[in-house]
Amino acid sequence: VAHRFKLRMPVTFKYQNFSKGGSIYGSLVATNAQLDKAKLVNPKIVFIHCGINDLIFNVEAPIDVNTIISNLDTIVQAFPDSIIFIDEVLPATNRSSEENIRINNLNEALLAFSLDNGVNLVNCYDEMAVINENTGLLTEINPIYQRGDGLHLSLLGVDKLAELIYNKFITVVNI
Repeated sequence: VAHRFKLRMPVTFKYQNFSKGGSIYGSLVATNAQLDKAKLVNPKIVFIHCGINDLIFNVEAPIDVNTIISNLDTIVQAFPDSIIFIDEVLPATNRSSEENIRINNLNEALLAFSLDNGVNLVNCYDEMAVINENTGLLTEINPIYQRGDGLHLSLLGVDKLAELIYNKFITVVNI
């Protein structure tokens, strides 16, 4: 996503990626390794894209929404002078009702957090979801946006997410 987003930006836009695939909020905060590195650059803008690993794929146990929001708050507080963007957790195909509820609860908490803390929320869940034909609920990622494993994005999905982030970005930042 970062590369596809960067392609949309003017050449004067400098981008550094401090993320790591498979990260969870807690590890970013607890170890501080990635957070400390990012703080050294004193970024003007911070993009945060994570959450699904915390909710569903944490090996030890899924983390509750309040813990994720607390960890997110620690990250946001580390960059008091930065413009912060966070995107919603995307839908995932073939998840249990409980997992879908956790995703929706986190997205609701992200909305409340963004409103309370001046964080810019990128609304991407509804844009990239389709209705599950078994439940009638908007809980599945659109098949054109995923690689076939029900979670990871295809190139078209990456482009769509980058487009949504960029569209939110240009409403906030004058480029």
